[in-house]
Amino acid sequence: MVTIIKIGSSISRTIHYNESKVTIGQAQCIGAGNYPVDLDRLNDTIKKRRLTQITALNQNVKRNTVHISLNFSPLEHHCRETLMAITNFYMQRIGFAKQPYLVYEHYDSAHQHVHIVTSNVTKEGKSIAMYNLAIDKSKPAREEIEELFGLIKARGQKANNQLDLNPIAIKRIKYGETESKKAINLVLNYVLNQYSYTNFTELNAILSQYNLIAQRGSENSKTFLAGGLVYQILNQKAKPVGKPIKASILDNKPTLAFLENQFKENTIKNAEQQIGIKKIVNRYSIQSIALDELSPILQRSAITTVAKKDADGLIDELTFIDHKTKSFLNGDFLLKQLNENLEQRSPKAALFFENRKAKRGKTTRHSF
Repeated sequence: MVTIIKIGSSISRTIHYNESKVTIGQAQCIGAGNYPVDLDRLNDTIKKRRLTQITALNQNVKRNTVHISLNFSPLEHHCRETLMAITNFYMQRIGFAKQPYLVYEHYDSAHQHVHIVTSNVTKEGKSIAMYNLAIDKSKPAREEIEELFGLIKARGQKANNQLDLNPIAIKRIKYGETESKKAINLVLNYVLNQYSYTNFTELNAILSQYNLIAQRGSENSKTFLAGGLVYQILNQKAKPVGKPIKASILDNKPTLAFLENQFKENTIKNAEQQIGIKKIVNRYSIQSIALDELSPILQRSAITTVAKKDADGLIDELTFIDHKTKSFLNGDFLLKQLNENLEQRSPKAALFFENRKAKRGKTTRHSF
């Protein structure tokens, strides 16, 4: 079993993400803990009210939303009763047994998994410490559950039996196939809740994987000057197509103000994961590897490489997306090394870059 813990600042948005999956038939609410009514009487209002009431007890806790997923091997399939027994046991072991929580089984991946929505604010208005929760409590709980329920262990699995945590569960948008607003809402409800993007480069790096882009417009445009934001579908050549959709008319209002707040909150979460991503990237890039060779190697570790090119076809921006931790790493530190590797391989390329350096007066970047 693999556990993933995400901490956010919006109970409503997290519940909406899971409920939107229910609406399209990709999830089902299979249980709840510490709710005043049984599951068959648990409507949307009660689900949301119970959790929003408890988060309101401590306004000083800004990151008050805990979103956990328990992921099982593709070789396993458990009944609803077992899933709830595992979930309840897990919540007890990590110190959340008395917290209200919702449990959703999702059907959007090859492996069986459940999502748990809860809060780290207690009914007394105190906050539950989240620091090192994954190591100090979640890991021992997972190992105990694997033994108690006879699950396939997260460690020791053969490569072809490991969980496929590599996205993308949500399909790429194909313009004209689905109503644009509905398709954009579906992608945003997933990405904005799951990934720790800290700027527009990182956000658009992951959105581009779904053929979507967030745009403020040029600095002199009405949209930019008014602090607006639009989302637009991309075609197979990564070019905008169709009519841009204003952020203000989309579900949960994913506006510029919202994103800027998320950028700040995600910076802390993203920083904790960057060291791990960089170690993996450096492990392979330390060799004389070109980007088109490095990318598929990193993909095996669920890391996607996104390169933005300039008019000359050279890379201006390089971003690595770790789909396991849902975090990002700026790849600028690697561009010089990759350029030098290419120059060593090809005298013709070396001459090209020398000419470009002289023209631009700075280190160049290129596509591989």
